[in-house]
Amino acid sequence: MRSRFSYLEATSATPEYVLEVIRDSYRQQVQFDPEAEPEMDLNFGSSIDDWRLACDLVRWRQLGQALAGMWEIQATDAEWKAVLEPAKTRRLGDLCAFIASRAQRPTVRASRLLGSHCMTGGAFLALREALAQAGADVRRLKPSSPLAPYMDDYGGVILWQLAKLAPGRLPLVQLKSCKHAEDGERSKTLFRLAVAGATLLGIAVGSSGGLTIGPLFFGLMMLIIGLAFSEEKHLTLPGITNFRELVDCLRPQTSA
Repeated sequence: MRSRFSYLEATSATPEYVLEVIRDSYRQQVQFDPEAEPEMDLNFGSSIDDWRLACDLVRWRQLGQALAGMWEIQATDAEWKAVLEPAKTRRLGDLCAFIASRAQRPTVRASRLLGSHCMTGGAFLALREALAQAGADVRRLKPSSPLAPYMDDYGGVILWQLAKLAPGRLPLVQLKSCKHAEDGERSKTLFRLAVAGATLLGIAVGSSGGLTIGPLFFGLMMLIIGLAFSEEKHLTLPGITNFRELVDCLRPQTSA
């Protein structure tokens, strides 16, 4: 099955996979969003109300439209309402099953680099393609390129794409303070963060062409922008400085 990205394949999603991605989005959001509820155990038995409380999500109609864009699926308002309302009795497991019945799971197709097939090379090329589609200039982007400038501008794109490729593999994202930034650099950072928020409005464009908001990262990026007005902030992934290290996180864990 073909993905919309040329370096990805797609297989049928499962409810377990959808839950993994939801849990991964939540674990990142809770690190710095004061509106998110920490230490919530999101599972198939969790109510939609619990999930919305944990992630400070929007009401059912907006949430359904956002999920449709994020997962690149189509569903009517009536279908979304049936799995999201009433929120206190509908279960996250039912929502995951509904999404999985229509969504695809992206998998990396190995690229041929230096005469051998390389899965992380395929992941890098897929991520570069996603960044290009989001408006990033990737003409000089290489595995050795620093990650920081792209995290400032396109952190939401990176986090969402890698959450779908390998949920739970990335380290917890952090906001790094820079207290002594010059006014010019501060203005540039504010602009980059605003662009990041706007970018997130576009990454969830589905096959219907409708513009939707990715709720799990939209709130996150709006928080970052707000904090930037009091102190310059940068979105970081601890221990990861370039794209090679980033895609290396996608490698399956092996036991010694």
